[in-house]
Amino acid sequence: MDCAACCKLIVSEEAFLQCMVRTCQKTYHELCTGILDPASVNTEAWICPECACMSKRGGDNSLTPVGASRQRSSAADSNNITYRKKAIILASNEDKQEIKNTEVLRLEIKQLREEIIGLKNQLNQAMSLLTTFHGKCDNYFSHFETLIDSCIQSKMRDMVNSKDELATSKKGETVTTHNEAPQPAKITSPTVNVALNPRVSRSYPQPARQCPSRLSVATPSMVNNKPNPSAPQITSQQEVSSEKWVEVRRKKPRKLNLICGNASPSVTSLKAVEPRKYLHLWNMESGAEDISKHLQQLCSTDTCTVEELVPKGNYKSFKIGVPIACYEKCLSEDAWPINARIKTWINFRKSSGNSDGSRQSFRNPSQHR
Repeated sequence: MDCAACCKLIVSEEAFLQCMVRTCQKTYHELCTGILDPASVNTEAWICPECACMSKRGGDNSLTPVGASRQRSSAADSNNITYRKKAIILASNEDKQEIKNTEVLRLEIKQLREEIIGLKNQLNQAMSLLTTFHGKCDNYFSHFETLIDSCIQSKMRDMVNSKDELATSKKGETVTTHNEAPQPAKITSPTVNVALNPRVSRSYPQPARQCPSRLSVATPSMVNNKPNPSAPQITSQQEVSSEKWVEVRRKKPRKLNLICGNASPSVTSLKAVEPRKYLHLWNMESGAEDISKHLQQLCSTDTCTVEELVPKGNYKSFKIGVPIACYEKCLSEDAWPINARIKTWINFRKSSGNSDGSRQSFRNPSQHR
């Protein structure tokens, strides 16, 4: 339906008024009628402004003799008459319904076109991303294939070199074996005796065995008589017959057990440091003072030590010394904040020589003998 005043479509949600004259039945927007209070209007008896004007002038006089004579007048007289342009009146309600359906269909087509355009843009973006990822995957695959080929070639070279070295060593052993003089096929090893050396741990008899003819066998007469300065020497008292073997072993020294002092203060005025255990704490943001306060609250003592170390990253690292009684409590995960790292401190000893900080014991000097 269109408004007879503004000739615009009347939406179903908008308020409108319809003329109750049977020959008119035009529709108007409430704002187009100029009524200040539309709620006070009786819609069942409302008459449009055009019908109201016609009723004031005396009604429709188009069929009167005056009107007919005007219609039969000449063309020159009709040119002097100004006719009012009337609004377009729809033929029936069916035509109005068709126009309304057309407008709704036009709106739906417009919305559908906008949705299709949005989907098209998204599809273009997805295709561009897929193209980029496809190119990256091709580059990665080619790189991996190159690495695999290089690794396989290096492994093959190593295998070939190892085979060549093994074949060369076997050829050398074969040549030395053939150059040796033939040896008796069967010999009996003499009984093993223990030399008179306090460092000898034990001795055992050598079982008899059969030696292949190609291998050389060492006999007492073939042993080199030159003294070895690094090996333990046998004194003149250790006389060994030429028909027996002698085995000498070096005895490893035993480590001394740790002894802790237990003297009362009345015996000596010396004072010793309380034994400690050390922990390694790192990945911290707090400083040494905060950690000292935390250890004082945790261990209920102020004897704990905190030494700041040089870290390997953007964090702080500390070496913590705590009493033995508080060691388990400080090594617990509940005693430190989240993301903190703590473990037992390990002292790496030097391989040669004794350091100045080596541990001393209170053992009697007579026990070292």
